[in-house]
Amino acid sequence: MSALLNTVETYRSLQPFFSIGELNANTAEIRLHFGVQLTQSTRNVLDVLHRYASKYYGVSYRSKSKIAAELGVTRRTVIRACNALESLGVIKQYELKRHNGDKRRSSNAIVFVPIKPAVQPNVTTECHDKETPNNAKESSNTYVTDVPIKIAIEDVVKEDVNPKASPAINPNDKANLEASLPDGWFKQSRAYASDANDLYRITGELFKAKHATDLRVEDHVEEFGEVLRRSWVSLKGGRINRTKWYAYLFAAFKRTAHEIERRERFAPMQRDIEALFNV
Repeated sequence: MSALLNTVETYRSLQPFFSIGELNANTAEIRLHFGVQLTQSTRNVLDVLHRYASKYYGVSYRSKSKIAAELGVTRRTVIRACNALESLGVIKQYELKRHNGDKRRSSNAIVFVPIKPAVQPNVTTECHDKETPNNAKESSNTYVTDVPIKIAIEDVVKEDVNPKASPAINPNDKANLEASLPDGWFKQSRAYASDANDLYRITGELFKAKHATDLRVEDHVEEFGEVLRRSWVSLKGGRINRTKWYAYLFAAFKRTAHEIERRERFAPMQRDIEALFNV
């Protein structure tokens, strides 16, 4: 199929979110659930894509060369990072051509894929950078919406936009971490994280551990916080090897999650028994 044109209409049709808030939350989810699988260079590229996806929420058309220059890395490094993110199903790359003149190749549109049900880009044509593998993993997300996107339409599309015009939140900024984590969890966990990445990693272990249950972290932050505190004390006391810290956390969170689930499952029965003997 022919490539898409770098027009306003194309960017609007690819736009997966309605607001900066949705974009910020989605990037936080990516770092939360895939942080362990991302190299530092891939996280850096993710953050740049995030910052330049604030005009058409979730669509970045900053060139890989400019991303590389901004990060002080090679273009090949940026391409590898984008391919890695695409293989995880968190972005899609669309090849674009200039909408006027010679129709030569333009910068790719890199579109964030909603991690939670929201909106899906209303475009079925997908192409990749020349150096993108043909067997890149497709995202399993297939969300659809018929709600119109309300944004100001520009007469001319420039290759780059000023991200300060509609600033996206940097997910590494500790001032904004609390809003991107489950209610109450920031307060419980911040003292045990060395930096933002460590905090996301700790939270990621918690989410993986309670995945098989129906528990909400928000409902049990104090219990999970106590697990984290005890684990930290064991680490500082030398009872846990630092290299096994996250594995230990995962096991402790998982054990606690199943204990809470069992307790809640049998709570009605326990209340019935107590009521029977109190009669």
